[in-house]
Amino acid sequence: MITLALPEDVYEQLIQLQQERRDPSPEATLSALIQGHLSSGLAERVQVLERELASMKEQMGAVLQAIALVATRVDLMIELPMKEGEPGASS
Repeated sequence: MITLALPEDVYEQLIQLQQERRDPSPEATLSALIQGHLSSGLAERVQVLERELASMKEQMGAVLQAIALVATRVDLMIELPMKEGEPGASS
């Protein structure tokens, strides 16, 4: 257990909040507040990461489409072997 020295006004606010919440002790109130804060922070971070992941997936899809387009154009640019006697055939 960690011992905290709280200013008197902060401790009074903690006691008042404990009574409002009907927690068994000021320590339980403080612990619940800390856990709630950490949980909400983690939930917010997860949402940010989910948005970033969705954006990255969209970008990856666009990159893959561009690669497919370039590959198709390269395929079209490859010269097919010409038969002798056709225009452009080397002799």
